Amino acid sequence: MWTWCGTVFRIKNLSRPPCGGKRSAAYKPWRKPLPVRRSPFTAALRGAACLGAPLIHDFALISLSDLMTPWEKIEKRLRMAAEGDFAIVLYNPSSHRRKEHLRKACDILLETLPGTQVCGTVRNIGREGEETQIYTLEELRNVHVDMFTTVFIGNSSTKRIGDKMVTPRGYAREKADGILEP
Repeated sequence: MWTWCGTVFRIKNLSRPPCGGKRSAAYKPWRKPLPVRRSPFTAALRGAACLGAPLIHDFALISLSDLMTPWEKIEKRLRMAAEGDFAIVLYNPSSHRRKEHLRKACDILLETLPGTQVCGTVRNIGREGEETQIYTLEELRNVHVDMFTTVFIGNSSTKRIGDKMVTPRGYAREKADGILEP
C-alpha cells in the first residue's frame, strides 16, 4: 500500500509471492521505486498454499451464494469452468439457508469431470484451528462444509501427493514419436 497525490494504492492478488508478479505495476508509471508493502493473500491463494500447489495454472473463483447472483448463472459458470479445465475455487459453499449448494455444484461438475478429480477443503484459512482435507470430487459431494470453508477442485493435471494437492508446472507436450516433453 502506498500514497501518491493523496490517493492510497494497494496491489492485490500477487501472482507469485516471492517475486510478486503484479508488483511491477507499482513501478511502471514512475521512474523511481515506490514503497510497496505486501498485504495478506486472498483466501484462495492462502488456502491453496495450505493444500500444496493446486492453483499453478489458470483458475476460476466462483461464489456459490445465490443472494445476489441467480443460481442459473452460477450453474453456467460451474459448467464453463469445468469444460475449460480450470482449477476451481468455491467461496460461500454453504450456509444455514443453502445447505445443498456444494452437493449441487459437485453434481454439475460431475457432468464433465471424473469422480476421481482431486479436490480439497480448507477451513478457517489464516485463523486458529485451520484444517485441510483432500477428497475426490465424488467424495466431496457428500462433505458437509460451512461458511468458513473454501473448496478447491483441481484441473485435469492436478495430483494428490501425500496429503497435498499439486498441479504440475507446465503442460507436457507429446512429440510425434509419442514421448512426452515438459
